[in-house]
Amino acid sequence: MNIPQIKITSYNHYANGVVERGHFIIREALIKACKGRINDWPKRVPEILFADQITISRVTGFSPFQLLHATDLLLPLDLAEAPFLVEGFKSGMSTEDLLVMRARQLEKHPDDVERAAETLRKARFASKEYFEQRFIKRLTQTIYKRGDLVLVRNTKIKLSHNRKHQS
Repeated sequence: MNIPQIKITSYNHYANGVVERGHFIIREALIKACKGRINDWPKRVPEILFADQITISRVTGFSPFQLLHATDLLLPLDLAEAPFLVEGFKSGMSTEDLLVMRARQLEKHPDDVERAAETLRKARFASKEYFEQRFIKRLTQTIYKRGDLVLVRNTKIKLSHNRKHQS
C-alpha cells in the first residue's frame, strides 16, 4: 500500500485520529443527549450507538446497518409515514410477489457493499495523501549510526518540581 511506517510512543492520540474522531462524535452526542444532566450519560449510550449504526455515512453513502443487513432499518415512526421504503411494494400483495420484491432488494446488496467499499477505499487513500502532504517533514526517516549525537528528552525530569537544577 506504500504507507510509510512511523515509530511513535504507545499512546499518541494524533496517530490514531480516525478512531479518536469517531469517539469524539459519540462523546459530543452523549453530552447533547443528556441536556445538562451529564450523570445520565450511561443511560444514553445504547441510544447514541444505535443511532450511529443506522445513520448514513457521508463517506460510503450507506449506514453500517444497511451494509450488514442489506436493507434499511424500519423504525416504528417509519411505519406511520411510509409502510414500504422500496418502490414496487403495495398493500395486498401476495406472499410470492412480496418474496420476489425482497429478493430483488437482496440482489442489489453485493453491489451496494462493493460501491461503499470502493468509495471508502478512495476516501482513505485521499486521506493518506493529505496526511503525507501535511506531515512530509515528520515522515522522513533518519537512520542513526552508532556514535551519532541525538537529542533525548527526559520527561521524568521535565515533570519534576526541582527541574531547574537537573540536566
